[in-house]
Amino acid sequence: MRERGPVHRQPAPERRSHRRPRRRATAPPMDYFISRFEAAYRTEMAAFVEMVRSAAAPLAGIRDGIEAQRLAEAALVSIATGAPVALTPDWQP
Repeated sequence: MRERGPVHRQPAPERRSHRRPRRRATAPPMDYFISRFEAAYRTEMAAFVEMVRSAAAPLAGIRDGIEAQRLAEAALVSIATGAPVALTPDWQP
């Protein structure tokens, strides 16, 4: 689990939400997410392959995965309720 140091990311492209009548999509799916993070994915995969080859300990463990899932679920609860979520050690959705 990352405990200190900055986390940097670039802002997402601006998107506007509009309600429209249901109809078939005429444009191809947008791939900005993949292209935006392509270099990061390649770096992550290269590090994973090197870790497997060298039998090194992973940088993130199961607890990191559990905490990431809790954060994602808390974000969904916050979006649904419109209120902040106090993410205490015993919090569950």
